Amino acid sequence: MSALHDNVDSGSSVSASAVAPSTQRSLVEDVFDAILTPGVGPGVLRFLNKVFIFLFASIAFMWFAGVQSVHVYILLFLSTCLFVLINWFMSEIASVQASSTGEAIQKKTE
Repeated sequence: MSALHDNVDSGSSVSASAVAPSTQRSLVEDVFDAILTPGVGPGVLRFLNKVFIFLFASIAFMWFAGVQSVHVYILLFLSTCLFVLINWFMSEIASVQASSTGEAIQKKTE
């Protein structure tokens, strides 16, 4: 710690991040990397699943708070269907990508 203060006092341009680099990435950095990376990665799917958890929690709160409207049930049904279909579709994409990668590797070995 004193070495950092000595460098700062002596006019050196050493920053605290250069002395102790952080190996843990923040959620914001992960989201921006996922947005800027072509295709849909597992980070986007994890983020989307967390958003759906918050959606389900808010619908459950509305239901337990006494909003007994048919609209709440329809919204719950539609969001559940969307959640299931997105996860199913992403698993199908992953299986197709895995099979095409396996076929490409098999053709290279022949």
